[in-house]
Amino acid sequence: MDVADNYFSSKTIMRGDCLKLIRFLGSDLLQFKITKICFLITLLVHVVMDLIQIYFLSSVHDNSSQIVLYTSVLLGNFYPMLAIALLLDDSKLAAHIKDDLDVWEIDSAGKKVERKIRQGVKYMTIYIVITFLTTVCGTVLFAINLSHDLEWFFALRFFKDYFPGQYTILTVLYKTTFICIGYSMTVHAFQIIYYTQHLRYQIMLLNEHILNISNCCPDVKEDELFYDKKYQTTIEDRLKFCIKRWNEYLLAYNDKVSAVKHQLIVFSLAGWLLGISFAIVMLSGKLTPDYYPRQAMAGLAAVLTFCGAIEAGQSTETQMEEMAFVVNEVKWYNFDKNNKKLYFILAMNIMTERKIQCSENYSLNYNLGLAIVRGIYSIVTVFANMNSRSKLT
Repeated sequence: MDVADNYFSSKTIMRGDCLKLIRFLGSDLLQFKITKICFLITLLVHVVMDLIQIYFLSSVHDNSSQIVLYTSVLLGNFYPMLAIALLLDDSKLAAHIKDDLDVWEIDSAGKKVERKIRQGVKYMTIYIVITFLTTVCGTVLFAINLSHDLEWFFALRFFKDYFPGQYTILTVLYKTTFICIGYSMTVHAFQIIYYTQHLRYQIMLLNEHILNISNCCPDVKEDELFYDKKYQTTIEDRLKFCIKRWNEYLLAYNDKVSAVKHQLIVFSLAGWLLGISFAIVMLSGKLTPDYYPRQAMAGLAAVLTFCGAIEAGQSTETQMEEMAFVVNEVKWYNFDKNNKKLYFILAMNIMTERKIQCSENYSLNYNLGLAIVRGIYSIVTVFANMNSRSKLT
């Protein structure tokens, strides 16, 4: 049994951070003043251009095909603008987990759990690095002018028609903002992944403690444990230790879920619009070979970001559900009356279903991901049918 003598005593609080790279990309990088200034400039530029575009599309242009092309970019712009606005309002979503919870060192429950956590950290870090690099590549491709960008980006057409003398410099400035846009579209997912994975690892550590609640006094026969005062005292201390830790965890968990609940549903809707935007571009029939790398990298980055956030939420939810099985492994039938009460308090608290709620019906898990994909597919199907009918006529 890989349990130290002081297993249920005070724990070593996390000194470093096993997810420090994810924290840097999702939080630390946002604290630089230059980052905030770039985000602010990007937000102002795109909000102004989006408002001008909405006015022109509703009042001036009568070319329906061109309206569709410009609208695809407009719909896709909701997500990064929302992300930037929220980041400027609060960029420290993932910065204070140590203030929210006493985060145990990952070796607090023995080598077996530590190895499992380190393996998870390794895979998640690799995934985040791949996602970040893919996003950078997609961002660079969006910043480069391609052959038909005037047909896709209303801002470029606006600059060409109304500011022909300054067209080059305005285009460069506008396209440069896509560097910030690309980063903003992944950073919230990085924050979610960082926070949820730390919470998941803390559950894994607590699970190991719960499994070992009744593993003590090996020299006492099992049929004598009920009357053994030393055993019952040890069990009482261990149960109180686990109950206290679970309550500390729930305070941090509920506080953070409450803080991001409304953000998650808004991001889900914005992500839905982003998916529709991407689908419109792919079904437009206007893509030439020089656009394939841009769309491929953008699509891959979006999928990786989306899947990473969904998997992070689902894995934390699954780890909580696993606690119900773990608590049932405790040999509670040898406990005295008082310890049985404590055990049932712990069991009832753990068995209460808890999810990262977005709304009454959806949580940050596979069901939410499936709902978003189905919504995008339905809209794309309608658009594809309309596109086919228009070609026939």
